Amino acid sequence: MICAGVFNDMLAVHVLRNKDKILARNKQIVMNNLKIYQDWLANEPKVSLIMPQAVSTSFPKIDIDGDIEEFCIKLLKEKGVLLVPGNRFDMPGHVRLGYCAPEETLQNGLAKLSEFLKEY
Repeated sequence: MICAGVFNDMLAVHVLRNKDKILARNKQIVMNNLKIYQDWLANEPKVSLIMPQAVSTSFPKIDIDGDIEEFCIKLLKEKGVLLVPGNRFDMPGHVRLGYCAPEETLQNGLAKLSEFLKEY
């Protein structure tokens, strides 16, 4: 493409003019959700993680018997929780878990993941 649409240009200009506010808001979301995620990890015996530093995704190891991709597909179908299987990143036994979401969404997703892990 030679150029993006006019709307995209206008949106980019708006974002750049307000980058400090946008970055502060996003950092607050990530840091608040990181605390929720850390509390959940502390109480979930089948999950371990080298904790990321102020980013919105992580790569926890899930200690289950069975294929991690099948686990992720079944989790999505049965609980509506989306994790990306680690084998897609050459990291079998791990999943990619993002936590930059509304707090309620994160808490509900982690609770559903815990319910599902109890089946393994």
